[in-house]
Amino acid sequence: MTTKPPAEPAGLVGRGVRLLAVVVVALVVAAAGSVMGGAREVSLVAVAVLLAAASVVARRLDLRGTASSSAVAAGLVALLATEELLTPAGREVDLFLLVAGALFVAGAYGLRERRLVVIGLVQWGVLLGRPLPGGPSFRHCLVMTDVAIAVPRLLPPLALAIAAVVAGTWHRRTGRQVEVGRGIEGFGAIATAGLLVALAVELPGHRVMCGPGTAVDAGWAWLAMAVGLAMVLYGLAGRDLLWAATGVAAVGLTGLSGTILAGSPWWALIAALPLTVGLVVAERRGVDWPTAAGYGRAAPTIKDLPR
Repeated sequence: MTTKPPAEPAGLVGRGVRLLAVVVVALVVAAAGSVMGGAREVSLVAVAVLLAAASVVARRLDLRGTASSSAVAAGLVALLATEELLTPAGREVDLFLLVAGALFVAGAYGLRERRLVVIGLVQWGVLLGRPLPGGPSFRHCLVMTDVAIAVPRLLPPLALAIAAVVAGTWHRRTGRQVEVGRGIEGFGAIATAGLLVALAVELPGHRVMCGPGTAVDAGWAWLAMAVGLAMVLYGLAGRDLLWAATGVAAVGLTGLSGTILAGSPWWALIAALPLTVGLVVAERRGVDWPTAAGYGRAAPTIKDLPR
């Protein structure tokens, strides 16, 4: 005797299809690079043609979201990692990131695909944040003293993130290329919050890193919290979960980082105060506490498994 199969098996399987596409294309990229060996240019062309053909076929078969944009994007990211980032060559890497990012952004507008524009912006962010030759670095005074770690630049990527917020908001307000604009806006929001938190944390100055003990930049920390709270209010006003969640994460990470690195409880308390007020307001407005499995997403139970 068998039990009734799950009501929506496609929904359960669909959660793993994107990961499956990522792994398959990454393996194809790795195999192509291995076969081509030292012929780097030929490998680039061969893999690019392969991915382009896969994209065309996927679009013709209307394979949206799984084998189309996700697989192609994952393959190109794997291509970037294997061909460039693992074998950096100075200015060639900068040129590659610049051109590849532009191609991703252009492809995103052509295909109306937000994932591609995010990958392109990430490549530009990496380009802008790469440490300059002879730039600042730090090394530990006791452990691996002969290893100096270059400090990445954070202000240029922050400028890119703010510009992305402006561009993404313009797309949403005008209704032009809304899907692409959402990707730009999401990248800008998350990158802005993350970079502000990173600017607030000064690991090279921490006592564990043999610094003077100034592990947190109070100015950047206050700014990160203020921007995080503004994101939360903006998200609540527009009922936008992305902005609200990003703001909560920025405030929470700043408070946790300040308390852990500086050893002061005040950072955590200051960050917890507005978030606690938010919980109280939600309670007053009758927002139910989620109790279902997966916070509202149905999860398979033992009775759903085949016997």
